[in-house]
Amino acid sequence: MPAESLWASLGVHVVLTLGIGAVSIFANSLILATAPRELAGAAASISETAVHLDSALGTAGCGTISAAYRQQMEDASTLDMPAAATESIGAAEAIAAEMPALPAVQLLEAATTACSASVGSVTLIAPAVLIVTALVTETLLHCIAAGTTAESDSPGDDE
Repeated sequence: MPAESLWASLGVHVVLTLGIGAVSIFANSLILATAPRELAGAAASISETAVHLDSALGTAGCGTISAAYRQQMEDASTLDMPAAATESIGAAEAIAAEMPALPAVQLLEAATTACSASVGSVTLIAPAVLIVTALVTETLLHCIAAGTTAESDSPGDDE
């Protein structure tokens, strides 16, 4: 990876991490501040569960990228390459370094194309998952709010 790409990736990662950290602080504060005292433990567990869900989704995204990369490399089986080259782009680069020039270039092109395609597929899937999750959350919150309003408006509460 060229040094410029490494620094650009590092910069984006730092900005992303700072943004997520800032949002997490406010989200946790909002969750805990709005919960009744008797439900503080439940509110804290919701916050903690969200962190673990985020971690699990990130791991699933990485696994999806890896599986898509492997599939793309297996589809490029017209190349005579060792099976280890399908494991990761790093493995393909290491193997290409020990190959003659032309097959090495072909292997690197196939690995780069497979990596780009696999990241691209996850880049298309992730927003769809996010949108569906947001819609489900909004629907559930409206149902909960409607149930809370109906309970507070029931007769006999004023006695």
